[in-house]
Amino acid sequence: MTTKTHEGARLLDTKQVLNITSLPRSTMYELLNAGSFPAQVDIIDPVTGSRKEIARWRLSDVERWINGLPTKQPTENDTQAA
Repeated sequence: MTTKTHEGARLLDTKQVLNITSLPRSTMYELLNAGSFPAQVDIIDPVTGSRKEIARWRLSDVERWINGLPTKQPTENDTQAA
């Protein structure tokens, strides 16, 4: 049996998330702790059923977060500089 993996179903480690978002590590964790960043997924050991302490995020969650960020609106200073 072949399992098809969709790109959005990929799990990312911390380094990959930081690379994709261009956030400093401290900022990402501040946003995470404030509930403003996608939550990590639980990795469960199939044998013991216990939760593993492995930080992973769904690519689709991170992309949705990025796509939901507001676009910077031009300010008066921006328009005067042009």
